[in-house]
Amino acid sequence: MNALQIQSVLQSALAMHAALRHIHVHAELPSTNSWLMDRDALPVGEAEVAIALHQTAGRGRRGREWQAPPESGLCLSMAWHFDAMPENPGAISLALGVAVARALESLGTGEIMLKWPNDLVWQDRKLGGILVESATSASGFRVVAGVGINVALPEAFALNQGRSWSEGPVDLKRIGVEASIAQLAEVVIPEWLAAFASFGSEADGAMVDAFNRRHWLLDRAAEREGQMLRCGAVDPSGRLTVVDMQSGEEAVIDSGEVTPIAWSEAS
Repeated sequence: MNALQIQSVLQSALAMHAALRHIHVHAELPSTNSWLMDRDALPVGEAEVAIALHQTAGRGRRGREWQAPPESGLCLSMAWHFDAMPENPGAISLALGVAVARALESLGTGEIMLKWPNDLVWQDRKLGGILVESATSASGFRVVAGVGINVALPEAFALNQGRSWSEGPVDLKRIGVEASIAQLAEVVIPEWLAAFASFGSEADGAMVDAFNRRHWLLDRAAEREGQMLRCGAVDPSGRLTVVDMQSGEEAVIDSGEVTPIAWSEAS
């Protein structure tokens, strides 16, 4: 299906979701997150979605490039407006990660794990990632969150990616899940709408527990800026608890890259 056909299918399939104001599907965009960030904010409690069949300048965390060959994956962003900054904004990416994991599992992927703070993991391989950006204004707190999910990567592309952990990236096709970009968006969007609508409520504690049950780094050895760590649970603020493997000191990390390593490397 082309962009207009996907947009029509999604608008029809998701018409019952009152909070979803607009769905925009583009054949090509530099970045779905940037496109939404440049638009005017919607009223509090309403959302709009941008999807690109090809992102030419997709972004990951910490300024990295998110590479997605044309129509090889879902590149989707959602904008949501809160009336004020939530108490624990750093936990938004955790809530959205849990929501995407549930959506993928509904398609038959089996268990999806989450690498703090924003990667989707299937059997120790990266299936996708999430990028959350925000802006505060007089009208409230605006969040634009993007997710990239590998659907069917070209073989040459998959083989050429860096092997930062396990065997490199994986996609839904290799897992054995046949899902179009439209079908994938149709299950992800409602989960994200629900996650945004409930964020900041008493359900946040249950959400953090849900993340910790999928917490891929839990009890793993990891490296961060030359420091060898043992990873603990994620706290209610979305921070990662760690123990320095040399000093034994406990700490919390609210941002940064944490790379899993073998226990033999940490000793």
